[in-house]
Amino acid sequence: MLLGPGVLDATTATAIGSLAAAVAVVLTATWALVAGSPAAATGLVAGAGLGALGILGPRLAAGLTGERLAPSPGAAVGVVAAVALVAAAVALPRLVARSARAAGPVPRAVTSVPAMLRRHVTAGVAGIATGVVATAGALLPTLSVPAGAPAPDLPATRLLLAAGLLVLALSVWLLLSEFAAPLRPAVAVPVVAVVTAAGAVLQSWVLATDLPGVGAGPGAWLAGAAILGAAATGVLVVLAGGAERDGIDTSVERIAGPVVRAVGAAAALVAGAGVLLPVQPGAGSVLGYPWGYDVWGRVLLAVAVVAAVLVAARSRPARGGVLLLGAAASVALYAASWLLVRSPEQEPVNGVLTLPAILGVVFLLAAAWLTIREENP
Repeated sequence: MLLGPGVLDATTATAIGSLAAAVAVVLTATWALVAGSPAAATGLVAGAGLGALGILGPRLAAGLTGERLAPSPGAAVGVVAAVALVAAAVALPRLVARSARAAGPVPRAVTSVPAMLRRHVTAGVAGIATGVVATAGALLPTLSVPAGAPAPDLPATRLLLAAGLLVLALSVWLLLSEFAAPLRPAVAVPVVAVVTAAGAVLQSWVLATDLPGVGAGPGAWLAGAAILGAAATGVLVVLAGGAERDGIDTSVERIAGPVVRAVGAAAALVAGAGVLLPVQPGAGSVLGYPWGYDVWGRVLLAVAVVAAVLVAARSRPARGGVLLLGAAASVALYAASWLLVRSPEQEPVNGVLTLPAILGVVFLLAAAWLTIREENP
């Protein structure tokens, strides 16, 4: 009997396969959100749901029917989520047709302006709270040490401080009605950078707990809270973007030009690879498994950058350009972390690993400029 191990306990090949499947589901669902065709969105959602169900369904069935076996909570939750995706795909055509009949022959805004502004304000408040929590977590002690012992300096907290301040500064604009809608996409990727920075802090805490008498300080708890706040902010930003789309004509699907797509593909490839490279002292590598919190955070940021490029290619040029600028700022922050966390004892060879991330920033900025230029040639 072969038992399916969890990702954290699996072999390298199994872990990579599981991660690839999870990324595929996330990217497919993201693509469905921006698809202009209801048929394409239905197919994407159905494919994501059936694909996840094909992987997780046998695990749940084996746990329910096998003797001395029990399904893991992850398998049960995953099957429920996969079934929900399939159900959403089945209901989507009928919901689109009903919405079209209710709207009439001319597309109308189904979300009022005050309601849309409330969603932006809610996302802004969540982003500000996340930025404050991340900043406080970076400033407060990450570790609790025995009385009289000096608290070690954890360089990873500097990256969390910078990421928290970035999200805090961007989220303030969501409270202003004139700037909320145009600048909303810029917040999407930086909130993932908060997760990346918080993961590096938590990994430092995990390594330090091997020392006798060392435990989690208030900074570690706030770093974990910042991850939850970033997740909530990301969801609210997406919901605010959905409210904006209710007020525009989406009958014509927008696809970026070939030059923009080529530059965007190069940006996604180079920036994603640059984020995966370890540029901080003691950071883990994606080639070594099991991964620590810092590596998982970097993988999540790489996925967010690729998703941002895909979404920008089908978004309105102004919104897509701002989304790419936010991605560029996040990758630039990661590249600058080499300077934020370096120490005199650090070997200078680590600085070479920042070159792909720096080149990715250049490509992202170029893609953003070309995207905005399509709207204002």
